[in-house]
Amino acid sequence: MKYKLAIILSGIGIGLIGVLVKLIGNTIPPMTLNFTRLLIGLITVTLMIPFLEKDFLKVTREELKSYAIIGFLMATAFSMFVIANLLAPVSNVSLITSTYVIFTAIFALVFLKENITIYHIIAMIMAIAGLTIINPFTLEKALGNYIALAQAVVFAGVVVYIRKVEKHFHYKSIFWFFLFATIFLAPFGFYYGFENITSVLIYLIPLGVFSTGIGYFLFAYGIQKIDAETSALLTLAVFPPSAIILAYFIINEPIDLRIIIGAAILLIAGIISVKKCKINKHAICQ
Repeated sequence: MKYKLAIILSGIGIGLIGVLVKLIGNTIPPMTLNFTRLLIGLITVTLMIPFLEKDFLKVTREELKSYAIIGFLMATAFSMFVIANLLAPVSNVSLITSTYVIFTAIFALVFLKENITIYHIIAMIMAIAGLTIINPFTLEKALGNYIALAQAVVFAGVVVYIRKVEKHFHYKSIFWFFLFATIFLAPFGFYYGFENITSVLIYLIPLGVFSTGIGYFLFAYGIQKIDAETSALLTLAVFPPSAIILAYFIINEPIDLRIIIGAAILLIAGIISVKKCKINKHAICQ
């Protein structure tokens, strides 16, 4: 039960990201926000990891190469997610990015030679229907919604690449992912500067500590003992609803019937997509 609870808490923490980003707004440049968030998350993970994996600094040259690639992709995906939340409603972004499970199946077919089952086809049709109902690509807020969709594609790439190179997931992986992601974002942070950053620390610290460092570390802890299908289902069941509900209560973001119906269809599509793990034991899920 504690492993499932870890994933649930992780989903809530990650669901809070959009709200905290909205509260920070344009007080600091988006790329400064991205870098600082990852830096705080890295510090958090660094303080936690020695209790679970003592030799986390021991890596091979091949592992470093893989960590660098994943770190770059994560830096890209995390930055796109933050920018999308600045430009579009939290509800739209959380729902659109949850479609990464659909893109994961497609990338698994192309790069890992996985089979696409009837479940994937049904899920893709439902995902398109759900997005059509939400209609996030209208002129208003369209750019943020498109960035959210692109982020889902990039994150799906991260998931598939991790599955390809990591036969057994280790806690140290989170540390190295965050380290390289922070390194890649550092030039942007220093270029745009840190003016006014002290005025948003009340939001930036929980964003980095709870929603980023602890959030992703809890997820890594949970998937150690829970199969990929269950972890994916829990994430889909917790992350989008948490983001929408928190946005409603904290920043008064409205929820209308269109969002509720579209969200339900997208979540069902995601659940159908990951359900194929029971049929193909080598399926790629996250």
